Amino acid sequence: MDGYHLALFIHLLALMAAVAASALVHLADARRARAATPRDALAWHALAGSAARTFPIALLLLAATGAVMVETSEGLEWAAGWVATGLLGVVALLASGGVIAVRSRREARELARLAASDSARGAPPPDAVVETLSWVNTGLAVAVILVMSTKPPLVESLVALAVGAAGGLVLGLTMRGDVATPQAVQER
Repeated sequence: MDGYHLALFIHLLALMAAVAASALVHLADARRARAATPRDALAWHALAGSAARTFPIALLLLAATGAVMVETSEGLEWAAGWVATGLLGVVALLASGGVIAVRSRREARELARLAASDSARGAPPPDAVVETLSWVNTGLAVAVILVMSTKPPLVESLVALAVGAAGGLVLGLTMRGDVATPQAVQER
């Protein structure tokens, strides 16, 4: 086994870890949004936070193994549009993840405070920015996978990232109920 194929294997493992963590985060976010008490909301919030710790590690592994593959393979170049776009996607995901982490820590403190008080009845609504950015990240990650798989030129790669992020935004807003869906329109 050569360096390229070992890097590819680790690259795919990191991708699988990120996909699994994303599924857990989305599940925990949905359950947290429906929690009846602050204590229940805090438990689901904690699960989302635990799973989310996977993302920076997976992103760094993806970038590092991607760099190894570019360096050890003939025909792959750093100047290729899809390579630059992949790196841009990783930077965007890390930055977004930082925003989510800061806001999530603030939300966890508030939930813990409410859970400790006997007077708190219902759980407060989840942070809208965290919920929505989580889905934007999923759309962006799917777009990066598309770009890495199809290797389009720079402009097409950037369009794919924009479409992925926009699709994640629409999905995130729809999941929150902030966008009128056909079902929501019929219910009005």
